[in-house]
Amino acid sequence: MRYITDIQDIAEQGFSQPYRCLVDDEEYFVKGLRSTRISQINEWLCGNMAQAVGLPIAPFCLLQVTEEMIELLPTPKRNIGKGAVFASRSQAHCVLLEMAHIEKITFKQQIQLVAFDWFIQNMDRTQGNTNLLFQPHTQKMIVIDHNLAFDNEFQAAQFCQLHIFQAAAQKLANDFVYQQHMEQFLQPAITAYYHAKSQIPPEWHYKNEELDLPTHYPYHKIEQQIYHLQHGTLWSS
Repeated sequence: MRYITDIQDIAEQGFSQPYRCLVDDEEYFVKGLRSTRISQINEWLCGNMAQAVGLPIAPFCLLQVTEEMIELLPTPKRNIGKGAVFASRSQAHCVLLEMAHIEKITFKQQIQLVAFDWFIQNMDRTQGNTNLLFQPHTQKMIVIDHNLAFDNEFQAAQFCQLHIFQAAAQKLANDFVYQQHMEQFLQPAITAYYHAKSQIPPEWHYKNEELDLPTHYPYHKIEQQIYHLQHGTLWSS
């Protein structure tokens, strides 16, 4: 695991307000203790699952914040917390994906992302907040941010109406053939989930640095979705 060499500031965008950090000359958006353990675990698990199925997710990794660095930081930056953090590498020459870019994204990629978001019960990919990047020079989309996955308030109808790729969501909801294809597409996510779960840093199982408040991450939600995928009931709602 590599070590963060500089913590610059808090990013303005994003509900979880990640820190902009450097590892040597590379910039990362980092989610530490301030972003909550559940947010960190969501990012790690969903990032690995997205990577396994071949979605164009921004490169990510675990980085380390040393106790020595924390002691030298001003108070606001100390809230990143010591130990392992989730880091997504900054992407150059990108803009936030907007409605005008949709025609540049293939329908195959659209429906794959919709299927993945349905699988992880992610309501946080809407027309007003896409959590996607777009590279104008390559005409490619880059997937980011899964901190609000496995939403307690997930609603199927609202998901289909509000997703940035609404047409693909409606197609998937009503087309049995597409549903079968997407079930096959999602299969690698199952193995990736269990592998990523086994690699979660020990300190993430606690909400605080004193390691006396368990995180109580809802793994059962993911495993319920895996059950539905394996038994052909993922789209039943």
